[in-house]
Amino acid sequence: MDLKVYVQSIFLFVVNVIFTCAGIFLNLLVVVSFWSCPPRLKKKLCYFMIMVLSVFDFLVVITNHPILILRLVLWLKEEDDVLAMAQIYEHISSVFVAFSIMALLVMSIERYLGAYHPFFHRKSLTRRRLLTLLAVLFIFPSVLAIISTNNLVISYAMVLIIFFVVVFPPFVFFNYKLFMISRKVRRDIARPSETSGAHLNIRNISSCLLSVGCLVLVYIPAFFLIAFTFAEKSTSENTKVANFWTSTVANMNSTLNCLIFFWKNDVLRREGKKAIKAMKDHLKCSC
Repeated sequence: MDLKVYVQSIFLFVVNVIFTCAGIFLNLLVVVSFWSCPPRLKKKLCYFMIMVLSVFDFLVVITNHPILILRLVLWLKEEDDVLAMAQIYEHISSVFVAFSIMALLVMSIERYLGAYHPFFHRKSLTRRRLLTLLAVLFIFPSVLAIISTNNLVISYAMVLIIFFVVVFPPFVFFNYKLFMISRKVRRDIARPSETSGAHLNIRNISSCLLSVGCLVLVYIPAFFLIAFTFAEKSTSENTKVANFWTSTVANMNSTLNCLIFFWKNDVLRREGKKAIKAMKDHLKCSC
């Protein structure tokens, strides 16, 4: 193995270990912060969807990063048979990534309804209905995962393309509408004589927009790599390292989401600080 490739593999190993620990801690902290919120705020659907997304992001973190670490170790040891099995496990665990993306889509829909159809959002939208919509959306990636296992019907790369071709347009529509109303409200705030839309919580909308933007950015390298491998059919060590890098960067999204929510949401940030302080006090008492 080339020395440069070996050094990159070690660095990838360290990065995945760091994001495994950070992702587990931050996603659990989001969930704890949600349940620590005052009951009045806990009932809000925007906070509920943040918690749901963090649950699926937690599943991504505890599966995908460790599997990438295992694949790196096996690749360095050149254990091809076991590596093939690890790749199958990674393919199955990618379903959690799809679930996380679907949860972010449902969050976008919830924010869109709250901004453009507030009466329906307030009177008709409930946690149960959001979870039902999420369960229905889960059927699509589950079917794709089944028909692509061991290239049963289509390849894994083709699954990625189909998934994002289907999911990307609704993301664009809902978040474009959120961006437009967010910009309008900001203009209204700057001009106090106009009050239309001033009731909207801009931070809730902006956190959703940032999460979607982050999702797009971390998956751009993966699509470039898919396009390159389709064109070149390369199996070199450099291509394999690039595949590890794109997978690592894509999985980072499940940790970055937490940072966005804590940055943009005062309530979660306050409850998160309380939870960290409580953990510190508990550790001091244990010692």
